[in-house]
Amino acid sequence: MSDPTNNCRAVGAQEDWARAPLSRFLTPNVEVVDVDPDQIYPIVGILNRGRGLLYRDPVAGSSTAYKTLNRIGPAVLIYSRLKAFEGAVTVTPDDLPESFASQEFPTFAFAPDAYPDFFRILATTQSMWDALQGASKGMGGRRERVKPADFLNIIMDIPPMPVQKLIVSEADRKGHRCGRRPDRSTQHRIQGAGGDSGISALRLARGGSSAHR
Repeated sequence: MSDPTNNCRAVGAQEDWARAPLSRFLTPNVEVVDVDPDQIYPIVGILNRGRGLLYRDPVAGSSTAYKTLNRIGPAVLIYSRLKAFEGAVTVTPDDLPESFASQEFPTFAFAPDAYPDFFRILATTQSMWDALQGASKGMGGRRERVKPADFLNIIMDIPPMPVQKLIVSEADRKGHRCGRRPDRSTQHRIQGAGGDSGISALRLARGGSSAHR
């Protein structure tokens, strides 16, 4: 059986990677809904350092001050405008049931040449966290929110689709199971081995470097 890391090295030549703003790969797709006082809304947030969604207790429409909420669908990129500097960004699970968040959590659909599972891994890298910190002006509690336009202007190095899939395959082989929603007993825990294997796969594909320099 061939070693997928060898495929990564063969296909993932550095010159094939696109150094481009995230707007090349992502399109805003926020779906705003009016809050119905008679409805119950499953609420999600985002853990820092790309660790995935935080599943909060459902909220009754009659008990929230929000007039509108964002509907959060499966396999979309989502980040926290307020906590972006902490690496609060992820890709929602493929099997995510209907969920909601405040308008502090914009969502983005993927372009045809962007593989959601790859971006899920990218969200766990220091490169992404550093870029988000750079987009968030100020210090500590005085940091400004990262607007969607500023998020989309972040420059990252992204490989072509075949390499994205090879990286995901290698990460999955090492224990990183992309796109699966954790059960209630594990949903607040980081998949430490998965994050590490994802970063390692990124380095292998670049011949030892990280995704962004």
